[in-house]
Amino acid sequence: MNKTLSCIGVSMVLLLAGCSGSSGVSEQYRYTPPTAVPVQTSTEVNVPYDLLWGRAQRWLAEKGFEGQGDVTGGVLSASQESYGDGLKYLDCGKGGSRVSIEQPAVKINLMITQNADKAVASINLKGTTTVSYLEGNGEKVAAPSVTPVCVSNGQLETDFLSYINR
Repeated sequence: MNKTLSCIGVSMVLLLAGCSGSSGVSEQYRYTPPTAVPVQTSTEVNVPYDLLWGRAQRWLAEKGFEGQGDVTGGVLSASQESYGDGLKYLDCGKGGSRVSIEQPAVKINLMITQNADKAVASINLKGTTTVSYLEGNGEKVAAPSVTPVCVSNGQLETDFLSYINR
């Protein structure tokens, strides 16, 4: 009986050791999504609505975007595929040494509203990206089964709110 229990015990240890081995994706190919952080996205400004609208348009142009919107509608929208500064403003996760996270497509919405004698500005930033795996020769292989997530790190929003409050 002791011999049987001992064999069962050894079998269980071997089985557990086999299960906890390095099955799955190696670290160099692992993608880890980002963790969202709180971001301030709006502010009241003691300037007329039209002046704030003009500031928002200039800010978008300085960032390399052409805003589309109507001053009476209160929303300026802009987007850009593969935005060069995208990974400066968005956290799209981390990858192992053989993972390439591409420059994201970025969409910005600026909302300008009137609140009594003040104007209110809000910014909304969204981004999407793709992930590729890197071969030994540097060639990229698309990884369409990986669904990357992008979240704002707050830098673009801070820049916008600072710009319009000058």
